[in-house]
Amino acid sequence: MSKSVEFFFDFGSPTVYLAATQLPKIAERHGATVLWRPFLLGGVFKATGNVSPATVPAKSRYMGDDLERFARRYDVPF
Repeated sequence: MSKSVEFFFDFGSPTVYLAATQLPKIAERHGATVLWRPFLLGGVFKATGNVSPATVPAKSRYMGDDLERFARRYDVPF
């Protein structure tokens, strides 16, 4: 049985960008393939009555710090 990772992504998401820089290496290390699945995160927010963390000041600040930490840790341009 072959291993795969379904990766749902929205081009507008900075967290997706960072994750996508690491996922292929992780999948390869474990003998898995990545199945890239585009979707619209805004549609999910709307369907669930949720909002982007970027619109909530405290979440936005933390997310910004977290993204910077991730980028530094994995040496990813951000």
